[in-house]
Amino acid sequence: MQNNKYILFAGPYPPPIHGQSYAFKMAYDHFKEPKILISQNLESSNKLVRTARALRSIINYFLIFNKYDISVVYLTGSRSVLGSLKDVILIRLAKFKNARIINHIHAAHFNKFLESLPSYLKKLYYTSYKKVDVFVPLLLEMVHEYKEFEKSARIEVVENFYDPGMNLLQVPIKSHQSSDSIVISYFSNLIFSKGIFDLLDAFLLLQKKFPAVLLQIAGNYGSDSFMSAEEVKLKFQPYLENKSIEYCGVLQRDAKIKFLTRSHIFILPSFYTSEAFPISILEAMRCGNAIIVSDHHYLPGIVGKEGGSIVEARNINAISDSIETMLEHPEELKTIRSHNVKFASSHYSLDKYINKLYSIIQHTSKF
Repeated sequence: MQNNKYILFAGPYPPPIHGQSYAFKMAYDHFKEPKILISQNLESSNKLVRTARALRSIINYFLIFNKYDISVVYLTGSRSVLGSLKDVILIRLAKFKNARIINHIHAAHFNKFLESLPSYLKKLYYTSYKKVDVFVPLLLEMVHEYKEFEKSARIEVVENFYDPGMNLLQVPIKSHQSSDSIVISYFSNLIFSKGIFDLLDAFLLLQKKFPAVLLQIAGNYGSDSFMSAEEVKLKFQPYLENKSIEYCGVLQRDAKIKFLTRSHIFILPSFYTSEAFPISILEAMRCGNAIIVSDHHYLPGIVGKEGGSIVEARNINAISDSIETMLEHPEELKTIRSHNVKFASSHYSLDKYINKLYSIIQHTSKF
């Protein structure tokens, strides 16, 4: 790449911190060629604030393209109508300025999102996304979602990664003769459709048979179509009266690693609309956790047959029964946990993630 050309990174640079913003931050921070950042976090419960942030991003697009020679736009695409409209404007401006476009999608069912758009927007969005040069889904199983764009774009899979602070982590995996020291964990935003309340209710059932088991929870409160963040917080607080349930707040780096290495079983019973490839699952695996996830979107394929168990979404009894099975078979639990440490270490390092992205950006810039 020539030194007088720049790569424009457009995406949700933290704060706030979540899987998508963390992945975007790693992509930007580790890219060593000339680059420009537009951080475009639209997260807010206030529609007026979201609209103002979107307008600010759009103005920045025009200012940057007027000032710099942009060869490639690396875009972490949005899945809201407002956010994707902003993306559409960036894509069309980039093409007008002869820049190439990489659209890295951190959500599932991109095709269904497009089909769900109002009819008056659908044609605009489809024709705009057909100007993208490379789509980057998170899993091979997601490639079919981009069939509409196979003739106009390359499809390059880049899987997620775990925190590089875990690279040298030694995780002693021991058998447990009883449930006394077993810790169950939930590490994700506290969003209704992430299954947080299903897990909490399943834990209360489990406690009747295993009163010494602990549940630790970390993450920020978030909104979805079911509940606002404030409603989630109000509903969550009474559960904390149970002394076996601990809320640890928002955790990063060392605190996060300590949280996950203390845990034995990680649970994400999500039915979240755009759930795709949660980094938290990879980090829990790397820290020696058996994984329990819901049979939702691509979650079963991430865990696999040897990584844990799959339960029906929104089924409290199924979650409780799955945990119980692991507690009653400590040697099997040990085997699963050991497998996950090795599997995550060999498949999901940050180096692999960065090398793949750099190769895609470099290849795209040469066309």
